[in-house]
Amino acid sequence: MKIKNGDIIGPYTIRKTLSESGGMSQVFLAYDTERPLYTAALKVQLAHDDNKAAFQDLLRQEAEILHTLRHPGIVRIYPLRMDRRVAYAARAFNHPNEPWYYAMEHIHRGSSLDQYRKEFKNYPVIWIVELFYQLLTVVQYLHKNGYSHGDLKPQNIMLRHKPAVNEVPLPVLIDFGSASNVKEGIKQLSASIRYSSPEVILALDRHDIPPHKLIRYPRKADVWALGAIFFEMLTGRPLIDQKRPREITTTILQGELDSISSLNGNVHQSLDTLLGRMLCRKPEDRPTIKVLIQAIEERILSVRPPRIGQ
Repeated sequence: MKIKNGDIIGPYTIRKTLSESGGMSQVFLAYDTERPLYTAALKVQLAHDDNKAAFQDLLRQEAEILHTLRHPGIVRIYPLRMDRRVAYAARAFNHPNEPWYYAMEHIHRGSSLDQYRKEFKNYPVIWIVELFYQLLTVVQYLHKNGYSHGDLKPQNIMLRHKPAVNEVPLPVLIDFGSASNVKEGIKQLSASIRYSSPEVILALDRHDIPPHKLIRYPRKADVWALGAIFFEMLTGRPLIDQKRPREITTTILQGELDSISSLNGNVHQSLDTLLGRMLCRKPEDRPTIKVLIQAIEERILSVRPPRIGQ
């Protein structure tokens, strides 16, 4: 399905493409047709005859999860006013292909964590720890409400403002296409293997067994991904630095992982210890987000928040 600039999707007019998501959907910058100053990011399901129904279900599920969650660190979904009712995902009946879509806030002043990862190693460690702390509080909210994100990576973490060492960073989670209700188990596995935990890597190789039967602790898979992200923020390079997929998965499953302090001399050993706990290969041995937050508050830096902006 081809959507182009100027197409009308529900009450919105497409301005430009923002991103594509693995062939399942696209995200567009759009403006309210009747009020052009109001913009939104539209996530639109792509039409594929073989998996069309499955893609539609995933997009509606993602919209429902975002509708359930209300937090400044989670991208905000917008209601779609349709005649006498309000929906959070809808079919664009005014478009020839009638795709399913939903509308969310466009974080236009910030950028993804991925765009700054090489710069962060030059930032004070105390600022990076504060950014990670803020990220943990968002994921804790998600976990406490019974969900796992399932695809935590730098590309799915936005910053509301351009990073500044004298300001508290404000991360925002986006792309909940692989999110799941932990009681129901994981239904959609992310293919972002560089940030995938060992149990997710194993589940990706088993097409004969549903993911929820292999991944008993979905929230602990998020903890591994957060560890990989933290390593990257402090060192400027990925935790798994190999290029070929098979080399990446082999390292995740059984390879030796580098320490932060070996690549950044400003890092205290306590952060290596914390990271080591997050990257335990047995998910049950990884700490909860609550334990990680307590460790940063009480044992990593003996400084009361706010740690920056004094």
